[in-house]
Amino acid sequence: MALPIQTNVELPLLKVISDGGGELSMLKAVELVTAYFKEITTEDLAATMDSGINKWRNWVQWARQKLIAKEELDGSTRGIWKIKDKGKARLDAEWASWTPRYSRMEVSSSSSLGPDTSQSHQMKTTELNPLEKIEISRKEIVETISEEILAILLKLEPNLFENLIGVLLLNMGYGSIKITGRSGDGGIDGECSIDQLGLYKIHFQAKRWLNSSVPSKEIRDLLGAIQTQRGEYGIFITTSTFSKDALETAKKSGKIKAIDGKQLVALMIKYGLGIKSIPLSIPKIDYDFFEGFGV
Repeated sequence: MALPIQTNVELPLLKVISDGGGELSMLKAVELVTAYFKEITTEDLAATMDSGINKWRNWVQWARQKLIAKEELDGSTRGIWKIKDKGKARLDAEWASWTPRYSRMEVSSSSSLGPDTSQSHQMKTTELNPLEKIEISRKEIVETISEEILAILLKLEPNLFENLIGVLLLNMGYGSIKITGRSGDGGIDGECSIDQLGLYKIHFQAKRWLNSSVPSKEIRDLLGAIQTQRGEYGIFITTSTFSKDALETAKKSGKIKAIDGKQLVALMIKYGLGIKSIPLSIPKIDYDFFEGFGV
């Protein structure tokens, strides 16, 4: 991603608003500012944060907020961005020397950067706006608790792990959950259905493994068991990983969904299994409220 440095957006924003007669709508301002940054790609413009907010539009909006704080823009009219005298003066003084500068950063967690890049990560983080900093912090928290959850799963007895998988499938909307734990049936640990009426039967297998990857033989055994039990599909869940052959076998079958440890924990977090969320209140101006007072 080649987004401009945050402060580098301020002058072009002042410029387009000034050229637009002193005021512009938010969408028009974002569109015109984009033209000053030739390295921004179509993918950059379409990229969104985890919350679904468009990254580039959010980037420009935070530049606007900083300009309002500096009293260079007037933020009193909803949806309209207006330049103030202080902004015009800055534009006259600095525009001639302005050039685009890019941060070329990825909004990601620090754990993926390696031990020798903490300073670089800190520098990049200072270029982010508050919402993006919150997003990065959340990803770091998720990575930490994901490791802790996986460690807890590995301590469970096999039958309790199977029960936990049953609860997860129930939370995900599957119906008719039944833990079987039968032996000699290809390792089927339970069954469920896609619908609450139980019309389409799915068998699942839960492997609480630590270091060993699940081989393709396990997938083939589950396929055979599904046919014997006249099931429709199968889900193979493990705390470990799958070998390349196992993943290819599952994909080619069209009947087996393979879920590894990382995916399992992500599903638990998504569906709130074994997880408590801390509410975070972020204030946002309610313009509808102030319109009632004639603002």
